[in-house]
Amino acid sequence: MFARVRQCRPFPTRFGRAAAAAAAPASTHSVPTARLDYKALAANVDAAVRNARRRASASDPALVVALYTRETALRQTVNRLRAQRNAHAKALGRHKTRQPLDEHMTQQRLAGHALKREIAAAEQELVRVAQALALEALRLPNDTHPDVPVGADDQARVVASHGRMPTFAFVPKDHYDLAVPLALLDTETAARVAGSKFTYLCNEGAMMELALVHWTLSKLRARGFTVTLPPDVARAQLIEGCGYQPRGDATQMYALADSDLCLTATSEITLAAAKSNEVLDTQTLPLKYAGFSHCFRTEIGHGGRHTRGIYRIHQFSKVEMFGFCADEAQAQAFFDEMVDIQVGMYTELGLHFELRDMATEDLGAPAYRKFDVLAWMPGRQEYGEVSSLSMCTDFQARRLNIRHKDLHDKRAKAAFVHTLNGTACAVPRLLISLWETYQQVDGSIVIPDVLRPYMGGQEIIRSPA
Repeated sequence: MFARVRQCRPFPTRFGRAAAAAAAPASTHSVPTARLDYKALAANVDAAVRNARRRASASDPALVVALYTRETALRQTVNRLRAQRNAHAKALGRHKTRQPLDEHMTQQRLAGHALKREIAAAEQELVRVAQALALEALRLPNDTHPDVPVGADDQARVVASHGRMPTFAFVPKDHYDLAVPLALLDTETAARVAGSKFTYLCNEGAMMELALVHWTLSKLRARGFTVTLPPDVARAQLIEGCGYQPRGDATQMYALADSDLCLTATSEITLAAAKSNEVLDTQTLPLKYAGFSHCFRTEIGHGGRHTRGIYRIHQFSKVEMFGFCADEAQAQAFFDEMVDIQVGMYTELGLHFELRDMATEDLGAPAYRKFDVLAWMPGRQEYGEVSSLSMCTDFQARRLNIRHKDLHDKRAKAAFVHTLNGTACAVPRLLISLWETYQQVDGSIVIPDVLRPYMGGQEIIRSPA
């Protein structure tokens, strides 16, 4: 399969009728039409420019506004010319019924042909501008919460610290030096089979992944989440609708050859896209989903000793939380619930970790605000990200056309939902923190109490005889 994988390229989404008629081959699925608020952008373009700059975004809000202004003018021109054409055709028809063809009639017909050519040229320019507008608009980031720190990731603010930092009477090993003698992973064989940055999880390594996933899904189900196993691929248009857009050549997405499908980097994409082009019942919100999937990322530009093993790999397993909410207040409540879930889970696992309010340059395109959980990894002697929670307001919903209203009230008006996502369990990073935290002087690893029921009651991982 990997031989037929290439990097994903930006994929245009159609915004208006002219662009929608532009160029995509016919297909049996319905691609959502993004419904961005261009008027609000035009009225606040200076703030949008500052926001993009603070987020280190390559987008150009001023260019988007200029294209929107041009598209609006062209659409008005096309409508005016079409009205002239219709009026001209009616007048010509009346003239033909009253008198035979004469020089005036010939001139009128020539004028009609010229009008048609003018309309065709204006329509062609409208399509071109609408497509350019669509592509530029997709690069715009979300607005930013006023409390988000400004700057790069070193400006992130520690919101809370949980658990006791483990201490050792010996020099702790990193996860790779622990796992290889215990036969928990095999990256050498994986490199021969699939290339670098892949792994085989083996023996208790594989069993601990399954234990983490089962334990996590059980907890989320008890909190009212609908558990799903979504596809590991999605259409490129829907991926872009979620706000995942390549920055330069360092794309993190793989695309399947001869297809409009990409391997997903997170089930956030497939969970969000599942409701595209839908109107949800307000009375059913919030909708809470937990998705377990494989995730695929190119991880371009990362290397060195600190990324050996399974810290950065092309394929890994993850349990994602996702929510559809009615408004900002409901979204904040769900965000707080996800934080509570994460803090509770990682505390039960016995990890030392920090909750950080991430800075503007680390938000990505869709997040309005993002909290990361960074767990202490004793062998690496540093914190490593194990989870992330993002509040996305109506950013994704506008691009995927997901709205809500009271379906029992005929007078109710639809509004865009607010979406949120959060990592409940990113398996490789959690395994690293757990193995390094629970290592013993003899190289064995104690299995956390909460995972033992999912591993046949086993308490310690020892070197194979």
